[in-house]
Amino acid sequence: MRSGKVLSCTAFALTFLCAIAVAVPGSAQTTQQGYSKGQSQSKWPVKSSEQPISGNQTGDDTVDQPMSEDEEFALFVLGNTVFTLFHELGHAFIHQFSIPVLGREEDAVDSLAAILMIPDEGDDFADELALAAADGHAMASAQGRASELAFWGEHSLDLQRYAAVNCLIYGSDPKGFADFAKEIEMPKGDRQRCPETYRTTLASWEKLLARHERKEGQAGGAVTVRYATGSKEVDADMVGLLKKSKLIAEAAKAVSETFRLKRDIPVTFKSCGQANAFYDPNTGAVTMCYELVNFFGELIIKDFDDRKKGK
Repeated sequence: MRSGKVLSCTAFALTFLCAIAVAVPGSAQTTQQGYSKGQSQSKWPVKSSEQPISGNQTGDDTVDQPMSEDEEFALFVLGNTVFTLFHELGHAFIHQFSIPVLGREEDAVDSLAAILMIPDEGDDFADELALAAADGHAMASAQGRASELAFWGEHSLDLQRYAAVNCLIYGSDPKGFADFAKEIEMPKGDRQRCPETYRTTLASWEKLLARHERKEGQAGGAVTVRYATGSKEVDADMVGLLKKSKLIAEAAKAVSETFRLKRDIPVTFKSCGQANAFYDPNTGAVTMCYELVNFFGELIIKDFDDRKKGK
């Protein structure tokens, strides 16, 4: 899907990806669409076990072994959870740093979440996380979650969010994602527009956040993560996946070390009684609902079933 490149940890958009490289070094895999993506320096715990995502474990680029359902399940849930976390932290940034927003704030923080997840110089595993987040919006739309009232909502429609994230992904590397654009039937006009959209979006966020970057030895707040005890409806394996992947903790650490926060941003995973996530400007805290993580799991399981039925 994307031409192989060396991951660099110098760019703004790669802070999060370098955290992944530290947390989960060492394997390779192929995309869920079946494209061979060459070597990738990462592996992944599956559900609550220590089994990694395998894919191409030999390092031989000619071997194309698609991920198992367990592996794809883990990647999808984690990709969508990380995207949601960065989305909510985007709200916190806007509040803490008094960042001006023209248009919908929800669209703005969607773009930040995507920018933080898309590698500048190519990393197959990180690509997969971002693509999974985009797919999550399409699957939510297919689930029939939208209603007529959605047109009045603060968020764009799920399919619009899907298109916007994929536009940024494709725009980050048009040659590398050429086959992907054909696969999702991205219109020609969007293929021409999206590279500039990506460059403009990246430059805008870099400019807005540059003065808030943390210099070495500089004091500041931190993003902290806590997992509350869930209700009986919460799948313990899902909570185990979040904890044992270490991705959430590493993402929080990367944000804390990259940006000089004015105060701590507590992130709590908990049962909420609804599939949601939100930032509270009164407390400065982020809540990530276990029900939303479960919803991501339900989406990919339904997708598995649909594929088996040939839909």
